[in-house]
Amino acid sequence: MIKLNEIEKEKKEDRVLVSDIFTSKIFKRESKTINGDYVLKDSKGTGMINQILLKSATNTYTIQIIADDNIIYNEPFSFLSTNSEHLDNVSAYLAAGVYYLTIQNLFFQESFRVRLITSASTVFSLLYIRYAIRNEIIQAIGD
Repeated sequence: MIKLNEIEKEKKEDRVLVSDIFTSKIFKRESKTINGDYVLKDSKGTGMINQILLKSATNTYTIQIIADDNIIYNEPFSFLSTNSEHLDNVSAYLAAGVYYLTIQNLFFQESFRVRLITSASTVFSLLYIRYAIRNEIIQAIGD
């Protein structure tokens, strides 16, 4: 026999689970010129970066990804391209005159930041981040 206190306890636990819901979000910029240091996204919360996709006519940039104050990647495109067949969540290549960089499946407990550093003016035809987050607090976002 189920007691009334047990039913009330179950109801309270169900309400707690509501705060565990993740929201899927997308950051997208097209035809963006970057010269120097540019923060794409800087957010606090718990979640996962499902995919980062960058498309550019040049490969002279570095991507820096920080999760929970730990540098996950701080590498130039050339390094990622050379080693992408050995990195299970990275794909970097040239196709039809366009440099593609995809990074997937990065988890964070407190925050994440994605930053690009260019040595010269670089046009990105696409800057795209798809992520899932709970209780997001946006620190900075690229224009």
